[in-house]
Amino acid sequence: MTEQILSSTCFLLYRSLGGDTLADTEADWAQRTRASDMALYLLMQGMAGLAQSPSRAEMLEVGMEEAGWSAPASVPLPRGGADWQPATSHKVTRWAYETMGMFPSEPSEIISKAGAPPLVDIYIRDRRPDVFPTGDGPVKVGPGSYVPVSLHWAADADWVMPGWLPSFGNRGAVAAGGARLRAWAGWVLNDKSSAQVMERSVVWNGQVDIGPFDIAPDAAGMTLVQTDQQQITQLTTAARTAAPAGTQLVVFYELSQINDRANTDPAADFTVKIGAAASPPTKVQALVDLVAGDNNLGLHMAS
Repeated sequence: MTEQILSSTCFLLYRSLGGDTLADTEADWAQRTRASDMALYLLMQGMAGLAQSPSRAEMLEVGMEEAGWSAPASVPLPRGGADWQPATSHKVTRWAYETMGMFPSEPSEIISKAGAPPLVDIYIRDRRPDVFPTGDGPVKVGPGSYVPVSLHWAADADWVMPGWLPSFGNRGAVAAGGARLRAWAGWVLNDKSSAQVMERSVVWNGQVDIGPFDIAPDAAGMTLVQTDQQQITQLTTAARTAAPAGTQLVVFYELSQINDRANTDPAADFTVKIGAAASPPTKVQALVDLVAGDNNLGLHMAS
């Protein structure tokens, strides 16, 4: 990869980590600064972990992924904002390099297009567009990507699921057998002003575990069978009944499989794992970081 393509890759990573975030219709400089610090952390730690200047872009990509999943559980960012968990970032890093041409389906060929996804890359569908605009024209990336969008907290945000019930797919060319889905329902408290929405607290009320089921290669738009949908309905109804008046209902989903584990899957053993008896993060910012950085995760919230 040339220096220009490598710099474009790092800029794309910054944008996908939150560099396109808006506050209403204006740039959210606090979130964009936070995303800049996150991208810089991965770049510097990735280079430091190699103990030498990388002679190939592939070395830097591996170093930046490892800088994410091997980092301490929480990292304070130098210019403020909520502490960040780097283990939420490695899939976004891989996608940024893939989109700029790394990981070609035929390694012996020189290509001028996006590379191939992992052999198994299951996802929960969100509202992100299927096309990534570039200076050379639109690039079709399909669902399950990390196309840069505004990572603000809103029911109609592009990183959020379009409905309460999830739909699945597989970007990869190999079937994902034995996938499982975990779901939690809860509510967001109004313990901070709307200007501080990222600092609001989340209370979780219940959980269900569904599966196993298979997701075919290149699948898109797969949905749960009716009996599993009923479990989700019962979960959300119980949370809605228990939630105090004036709070916002949320549902968090984790889709995982042995060849493509969610970052939160205990078997992945990352610092962001959610144990069998545990619950998702209890702060809005941590939820945004987690879901926006892993296509195995999904979130829906009441408007």
